[in-house]
Amino acid sequence: MPGDVDAWAERMGAYGIEWDEEGEAKPPHPVVGPVLSWVGMTAFEPGDPLYGANAVANGERELILTGCAVLSAPESEGLPPRTRSFFDDCVTAAEVEGVDEERVEKWVAERLAVMARSEEPECEDVDLGPATLRLVVALHTASIEMLPTEAVEAAGGEDGPAGHLC
Repeated sequence: MPGDVDAWAERMGAYGIEWDEEGEAKPPHPVVGPVLSWVGMTAFEPGDPLYGANAVANGERELILTGCAVLSAPESEGLPPRTRSFFDDCVTAAEVEGVDEERVEKWVAERLAVMARSEEPECEDVDLGPATLRLVVALHTASIEMLPTEAVEAAGGEDGPAGHLC
């Protein structure tokens, strides 16, 4: 997925994400080769929601995947108000070629509103061309991932090894 991982990391920083790993080299992947990792979260304050973000890029800093999660405080009612904007930015900040920002924002808004009202864990995927989004909501927790569509298809889609997630 051609995208700007540095722009993504900078935007996540605007939400208060503090990086534990920022472009840290990981052991080479058998298919991808050298891999770089970004992993961070907001500082923990009792009663506040916790935001987390992660990304993986190849050795040339070409984006492979991004993911973000929100964990609400147990005493809160539902997900924090800025969950939607955090998820929108998690997907669009890297400006992945072929991913329509308006479509992402509309889909996240619609699905998050419906899924957050459910008392059961909810999971849904959407194919955006070069990327597939996966949104998961369970009680006070929500996450979104952006994966290359070709990788999702190669893994067998919903019938593949990760298909049990949705």
